[in-house]
Amino acid sequence: MEKKQIPNLNSKLLSNAVVASVGMGLPPVINTPDNMAAIVLFVPIEELHGKSAPKIQDDLGLPWHVEGGGKYWFK
Repeated sequence: MEKKQIPNLNSKLLSNAVVASVGMGLPPVINTPDNMAAIVLFVPIEELHGKSAPKIQDDLGLPWHVEGGGKYWFK
């Protein structure tokens, strides 16, 4: 049996993903960009608590979504 890599480094979904929002409660109602869909991830709250958006981005390795299209990478 092939060992699974988390995250899957060959994932086409993750390679094109952007972070839409981050929060401690229910996800907000959002409008997805054209030609995109939404996937919601649940993470342990202690892993998220106290982290800034750039720290979350460093951990996930995903850019933030920019309203109107595009991606944003913090420095």
